Amino acid sequence: MTLNQPAEGTATAERRATLKAALVAAAERAIMREGLAGLRARALAQEVGCAVGAIYNVVKDLDDLVLLVNAKTLAALKSAIGAGDAPAEAKFIGLDAAIARLVQMALAYLDFAATHMPLWRALFDHSMPQGQPVPDWYRQEQQRLFDEVESLLVELQARFDEEANITWARALEQVGAHVVYGLVGYKTHCKVCLVVRQESEGIRRYCHLSTGNYNARTAGIYSDLGIFTCRDTFGEDLTELFNFLTGYTRPQKFHHLALAPVGLRDHFISLIQKEAEHARGGLGARIIAKVNSLIDDAVIEQLYSASQAGVQIDLIVRGMCSLRPGMAGISENIRVVSIIDRYLEHARAFYFHNDGNPTFWLASADWMPRNFNRRIEIAFPVVEASLQVRLKKILELQLTDTVKGWWMQADGSYIRNPQTKDAVRFQERYYEILQLEERSENSKNMVPLSAARYPPASISP
Repeated sequence: MTLNQPAEGTATAERRATLKAALVAAAERAIMREGLAGLRARALAQEVGCAVGAIYNVVKDLDDLVLLVNAKTLAALKSAIGAGDAPAEAKFIGLDAAIARLVQMALAYLDFAATHMPLWRALFDHSMPQGQPVPDWYRQEQQRLFDEVESLLVELQARFDEEANITWARALEQVGAHVVYGLVGYKTHCKVCLVVRQESEGIRRYCHLSTGNYNARTAGIYSDLGIFTCRDTFGEDLTELFNFLTGYTRPQKFHHLALAPVGLRDHFISLIQKEAEHARGGLGARIIAKVNSLIDDAVIEQLYSASQAGVQIDLIVRGMCSLRPGMAGISENIRVVSIIDRYLEHARAFYFHNDGNPTFWLASADWMPRNFNRRIEIAFPVVEASLQVRLKKILELQLTDTVKGWWMQADGSYIRNPQTKDAVRFQERYYEILQLEERSENSKNMVPLSAARYPPASISP
């Protein structure tokens, strides 16, 4: 008897697998005939030749069975859009291969939907019972299809960007510029400019470091921050950075810069941990961070830990945010606000209280794995006291926005700024400040900012 038990168990598993496959096939046929409304347990049992109760020995319920059918549909759809070459018509008219591939995918998708309409509709019409989450295994099936399309879209976007880059690079080379295309395998995402000039006193290096692109189109609709300086230490850092980017040297120690992918994440984590240590020691501790997206697990963990230590944390996150604020015992000291207004909030700016000796940073990077791991990014400090005051004013003013500010709740939803004070719209208020500065004597020490547009394109030392 003992020797026969494994064989019986195997036979039972095989029978269950056979019944499960038969039920999925029967359910698929039923959906093709009548849609989801045609899916009935008794009819399925009759078609496959089993008792109704036997169905629930191999699937949890009919929702589980629908997910199995949908998973099969997703796999067939992935196979349909992933097969074949670009259509001959696209090749003939000379479209970029990525565009042609995208057109082919769209046509294949439409063809599949037309020939499998009930199964295609089931992908969108079916929903899980209230309070029951979609199983992880099914999400993975969905992601496989998304990956098929996403890889092409990433390629397409990269090709459009690269085409513009190549055009400008060739134009620059024709007039004698030395053009470097960056390090293989990494996207160069830092925004820096170094001008070396022979002056009567000797060589002087002029440096511009920014959170935003040197792009005439986006400069008119994005809001970014930057510094312009001729401090020797910044000049040495940018010289070192450009030598690294051109492949002449390995990155050495910088005076000011923190560099990705070789330490930028650790840099920010260290600053967060220092605030947590101050809070545990009974000292004042606060963090204000402004980024486009926050989805890096390691940074989020440290922010949670800092909140639990008593650090007051304000996060200005325009886009994706995986952190959840206001959760008891976890993140009750964290607030998250998203400002969506006329100009895209694109700057990355950071304030760390540091026990009354605050440090201010600007960066090209968001708090995302791709920025820390797969891009050349920099963070740089704002060291001039007057500029620190200016940056602190910008960050704190954004936290008062009651018109375009949306505050994240613990469940991930957003509400309008709950404060009941007079209406404050950051972008309008800061534009007014810039206009006043241009008319004041204090503006003599600042790079003029045109009142014709809002974006605070630079902060001058």
